[in-house]
Amino acid sequence: MERSANTIDPILGNPMFDDPILGDRSDLLEITGLSLTLGGRRILADVDLSVREGELHVLLGANGAGKSSLACSILGCAGA
Repeated sequence: MERSANTIDPILGNPMFDDPILGDRSDLLEITGLSLTLGGRRILADVDLSVREGELHVLLGANGAGKSSLACSILGCAGA
């Protein structure tokens, strides 16, 4: 049986389906328009991130790409 997509992923454009086991999953984390400037240098610019129940997200990038700055901004670390 073919399922129809509930929504379309706004970034990748792929169809998104509610998980048949987890059902309609709620947002655990929703970030919109996060920006970070340190010492006059823009580290993060207009970051959007949504994490729903049952999802796993990984941050990948080169040294200095802003991975730790993003994590510290989300967690509220002092000095990001």
